[in-house]
Amino acid sequence: MTPKSEDELTWLEIAARKLAKVKAGQLKQAVEILLGVVVLVVGMSFYAFLNLRTDPLAASSTAASCNISTEELLADINKARAAKGIPKLVLDDSLQSVTEFKLNDMITQKYYGHNSLDGHTVKDLFDNAGFTNVYGSQDLDANVNSAADVWKELSSSPEHLKDLVNPQYNNVWISARCGLHYVNVKDTSPESEPQVVGDTTGDTITSLVVIHLLQ
Repeated sequence: MTPKSEDELTWLEIAARKLAKVKAGQLKQAVEILLGVVVLVVGMSFYAFLNLRTDPLAASSTAASCNISTEELLADINKARAAKGIPKLVLDDSLQSVTEFKLNDMITQKYYGHNSLDGHTVKDLFDNAGFTNVYGSQDLDANVNSAADVWKELSSSPEHLKDLVNPQYNNVWISARCGLHYVNVKDTSPESEPQVVGDTTGDTITSLVVIHLLQ
């Protein structure tokens, strides 16, 4: 029987001939590389699956459960003030921009605390916003899912509760943000202003609340 020419061979026959010419060592190396690629792909897929399961913000149901109502939080604060015979806090639109600035600064710079990463204090923040020679304060909370959570943490802290029911304050603005996911590079709160949740350096921040009080 006359052997077929290259032109007469099918692609499968051509591939079979070329494969037959591959040395055993080369074939083994090719198989090892292929197996390595398969293991890598499977490993990456499994890692992504684990992240989806363990990341609280990767699951839509968990992210959706965060709903911090600033109106409800203000109502809780004013209820505590009323119980002490102290006038209610009034929302002050002039505080909105400085409060939102603080919130966004923590998110973009990936920190959590009263001082900014460049060392600016709460007083600096108020002064730069035009609130000079006034009595003001800032309260923060993080990793909470509702106004009830915020109030529970702040009211359980004597320092923060004292601040929120301080009769010297009349005006307030509250900003809150859910759906965050960043690792806190540094807790910038000075020792004289303790955080409710302690040192959060290295923690993943999932939500933030900023409360600014003013005379």
